[in-house]
Amino acid sequence: MKRLLLLLLLVLCLSGCMKFVQTPHKHNEQETSDNLSSSSSEQKSDSLYAEINDNIHELNNALLKEIVQSYFLVFDFDMSFNEDDFVDYERAYQYMRSAGTYPIEPFEYWKIFEKYYDSKSDQYTIPVELVDKLILEEKIKSSQFAGLTVVDDTYIVESSFWTVRPELHGYFNKDTWTLTVPSEIVDEYILSKFNTKIDYSQVKEYDENSHTYTYEPFMGSFHYDISVDEVIVDDEIVKFKCILTNEIEENESLSYETTFVIKFVHGEYKFLSVDIKDNNI
Repeated sequence: MKRLLLLLLLVLCLSGCMKFVQTPHKHNEQETSDNLSSSSSEQKSDSLYAEINDNIHELNNALLKEIVQSYFLVFDFDMSFNEDDFVDYERAYQYMRSAGTYPIEPFEYWKIFEKYYDSKSDQYTIPVELVDKLILEEKIKSSQFAGLTVVDDTYIVESSFWTVRPELHGYFNKDTWTLTVPSEIVDEYILSKFNTKIDYSQVKEYDENSHTYTYEPFMGSFHYDISVDEVIVDDEIVKFKCILTNEIEENESLSYETTFVIKFVHGEYKFLSVDIKDNNI
């Protein structure tokens, strides 16, 4: 009997030890930003703040062009890197000003909504019926209109407010045209896009007291035509080439050949490498 009790106790102890070994210590996994790497974007976040998600259903040429445009809106044509390289955090952070602030979507909804704009109030009054139709056709996302004011079956949308990602609406200041965003949101987004390490000392927009970034989103224009020439899909890895051409004068143009390699998983993409060749040399 004693032998049986001893054996039962031993089994219970081993079972408890196994459970302890298999249970990760969640706090240690997220202790410091220095330990965060690009792989951390694939782990589920416990942050109290919203995550920025692209939620791209499938990649096509139009979406690839949007990604390329967002890349070159903030980077010069010298921003090449290999898959094993660590991108300097100050440079990687700049991507927040374009794709991090504005959603990646090729549908030019502002052309449809243009007639609903009132310059005096600087607002759009958009019929709910139209919005529902576009959501049903998957041309826009329902999250973009979540929480907006509805009056007489129309959405009331401020022009300065509505192009910003829905996750960032509450952080946009219309008076200063800046966003003050919690560092958890920005850090997680940048780590999901680049192989980099957070270094707050490199970013002047970071406030260590409030743990926020305050920055102006990109509000310029893009003057390059983008043509996607070749797309190779190998499971989660997508490699594609494109030509960017800027017509300066009638008989003169600037041209760059670029090759992007990205990882595309569950509607999200991450840059693995970018190779840029100057065709003007």
